[in-house]
Amino acid sequence: MKIRIFIVIIAAAVMLVSVHAGAEKKADEVKQEDLEATIAYLLEFVRTSDVIFIRNGKEHSAEDAVKHIQKKYNHYKKKIKTPEDFIEKSATKSMMSGKLYQIKLKDGTVITCKDWLTAELERYRNPPVEAAADTTVETAPADTASVEPPDTTGGE
Repeated sequence: MKIRIFIVIIAAAVMLVSVHAGAEKKADEVKQEDLEATIAYLLEFVRTSDVIFIRNGKEHSAEDAVKHIQKKYNHYKKKIKTPEDFIEKSATKSMMSGKLYQIKLKDGTVITCKDWLTAELERYRNPPVEAAADTTVETAPADTASVEPPDTTGGE
C-alpha cells in the first residue's frame, strides 16, 4: 500500500515537472519570437533611414549598414538574448578597430549608432499614445443681457 502511494506521488511530481518545463519552453519561444520581431524592426528602421552611417571613419549608405549589422548579428546570434544585446554586439563598434559606429543626421549632427538605435528601440517599445478624442462638451456662455438682477428692494 505504501509503495502504491509512493508511486502515485512520484508520478504526480514527474507530471508537474513536465508541465512546468513545457510552460518554460513556450515562454522561451514567445521571447525568441519577440526578439526576432524587434531585431527585424530595427534592421528595417536602419534600412529605411535617411542618415549616413560612419564606420571606421568612412561613410556608408543605409543599405550597406544593414548588410554589415546583419552579418555581425549572424555571427553573434547565439550570444544575443535581448534587443540591447543585438545593438551592443552588432551595431555599436568595430571589433577590428574598436571605433564606435556613428550616425550623421540630416542636420549634420553626429551621434553614436548605439544611442540612435537605443532611442528607436525605446520608441518601438513605448509608442506615443494618440491624443484621446476630446469628449468635453462646451457650453455656451450664459446670455447675461437677458438675465435680470435679483430684486433687492423687498419686492416693491
